[in-house]
Amino acid sequence: MVNLKKENLPLITTIVFGALILFMLITQFVIGSSNAGYVPSSPGQGIIVTGEGSVSVKPDIARVTLGVESQAAIAKDAQRKNSEVMAKIVAGLKNSGLAAKDIQTTDFSLFPVHHYDKATGQDRLVGYRAVNQVTVTVRDLVKLGEAIDGSIEAGATNVQNISFSVESPGKWRAKAIEKAVQLARSKADAMAKASGVKIKGILSVNESSINIQPYLMERFKQAADLQMAAVQNTPIEPGNIKVTANVQMSFRI
Repeated sequence: MVNLKKENLPLITTIVFGALILFMLITQFVIGSSNAGYVPSSPGQGIIVTGEGSVSVKPDIARVTLGVESQAAIAKDAQRKNSEVMAKIVAGLKNSGLAAKDIQTTDFSLFPVHHYDKATGQDRLVGYRAVNQVTVTVRDLVKLGEAIDGSIEAGATNVQNISFSVESPGKWRAKAIEKAVQLARSKADAMAKASGVKIKGILSVNESSINIQPYLMERFKQAADLQMAAVQNTPIEPGNIKVTANVQMSFRI
């Protein structure tokens, strides 16, 4: 047992208290040194907005699907009749100035045709039907009506999926994005003003989507419509198409 004299107690108390203070100072120094280059990872405060921009564009390209349906008692005859008509259609399209690369077969099928006999309750084979379709790209819209009329005269039985678009949409996408960013910035400015804060910079800009809406014409539905179109010349109205861009922006305040 250590014998502590009464007269030594004040000195011991002073030493212990001083050691405690020294320990606290050293600990604070170590912690401060380790955090000298550290930025607390607290959630950043900012304004997040979205913007949509769109431009209306006059189309310069069109696509149309032309089809032929043929039926005969035997499959070979249905296929032969169909091929003869489609060959005339393709030849006419090429003669009108369309390039071979712009004429693409998109469907060919040959299948049996049955008729349900109510008296016997059975299906009866009545022949075979051949279907052939080509999708045509027309780069001179003035020739679109001529291409349709010539195909109908050559024997086309279906004209459908007429659509208009732009061949090089890049510059229109850029304009739509520019408008979207401008709208997003104006929304952020309004929110900052209403909140009594100032925008100090941009944290991020993200493009969420770009959409090109082609203009679609109503398809011809009946053979009578095709015959009427061939006689009167098919009127073509390309209209305008819409290019839309959406962005999301985050601003530092």
